[in-house]
Amino acid sequence: MQIAIDGHDLEGNRTGVGRYLMNILRSWSRSGAGKQHHITTFHKGEVPDDLPEDIEGILLKPLLGRPSTAVFTHLQLPQAAKRANADALFCPGYVAPMMWKKPFAVTLHDIIYEARPELFRYHSPADAVLLRRMSRKTAERADIILTPSHFSAGEIMAHYNVQPERIVVTPLAPDPAFTPKHDRAAEQRILQNFNLTAPFFLTVGTIQTRRHVPECISAFIAASEKHPGFQYLVAGGNQTDPHVDIEALIKDANTQAGRDAIVYQPYIGDNDLRHLYRAAHGVIWLSEYEGFGLPPLEAQASGTPVITSRTASLPEAVGECAVFVSDPTDAGSIQRGIEQLMADTRLHRKLEQCGPKHAKNFSWDACAQQTLAVLLRATDVPE
Repeated sequence: MQIAIDGHDLEGNRTGVGRYLMNILRSWSRSGAGKQHHITTFHKGEVPDDLPEDIEGILLKPLLGRPSTAVFTHLQLPQAAKRANADALFCPGYVAPMMWKKPFAVTLHDIIYEARPELFRYHSPADAVLLRRMSRKTAERADIILTPSHFSAGEIMAHYNVQPERIVVTPLAPDPAFTPKHDRAAEQRILQNFNLTAPFFLTVGTIQTRRHVPECISAFIAASEKHPGFQYLVAGGNQTDPHVDIEALIKDANTQAGRDAIVYQPYIGDNDLRHLYRAAHGVIWLSEYEGFGLPPLEAQASGTPVITSRTASLPEAVGECAVFVSDPTDAGSIQRGIEQLMADTRLHRKLEQCGPKHAKNFSWDACAQQTLAVLLRATDVPE
């Protein structure tokens, strides 16, 4: 089978959708699917140099002088996939080209922009109209909709009136690199690079309003007054809306604490991240709305205790192996969760042990196999 893939999310600093797609491609390569089928990813800016060898990457030159995601998605991608004689198209990030007439599968990681628009930050005014409109149109046309949680499947059915037989739940998984096995020398080197000199808590991922990072900062400073031997690393690009100056908050918090209690980094690469997960005393990852919530599961796989909330899909991701904050919007509630992990060594040890066991319930190979089966089914190709 000839499979075409929208690969533009693999480019640049890889986050959510890009990491999801790369793990699927690597799994297909490991399983031999990359040799059994002709799999091609199409790109608008660059072909990543870490594509598996049996996956073909093709760069589509921009039509308007510079790359445009809309032009790439709705004009260049379907034309290129047609020239490649693709039997099916896989769109891993919410939207499929309107001109594509053959079978396709789309991944809707969540539909927060539809279900809770007040919690979502659009990149532009045009995006505020186009994302909701194109996502809905894509869902109406898709042969199969992939989504990472039963929570998101329910949201898609409720808001898009999609029949359940067109939705397949394909849970995400931690990358195999996230394990409890320590490399003390590498961890020490990275801690020095990030100005971390004490046991620390970690929050990683795009800083969005629904994740309540300002409340986490306030909660940590309050907790560290009783337990001053800790630091807190906040890592991720700031996309709060309305905008909150996270760096100014951290500066004020450090002034209040009289030390560099909180450290900020706008981006952390995967290699550094796996060492930081293992070295962290705990990971704080709260949200009012998520389609899955991969960072807390990655932390569990690394043997690091997690503080999270029983909201949206997060209980599906972490199971019962976490400290649960009763209200992710309340700094006092978050503070109590942080203090539990600071003070209760038995609880900390219990979560260190149960996290990796729980994370083994999730597999990129299973996710990739389900995804390939969906594409084969959509084109009536025998599995």
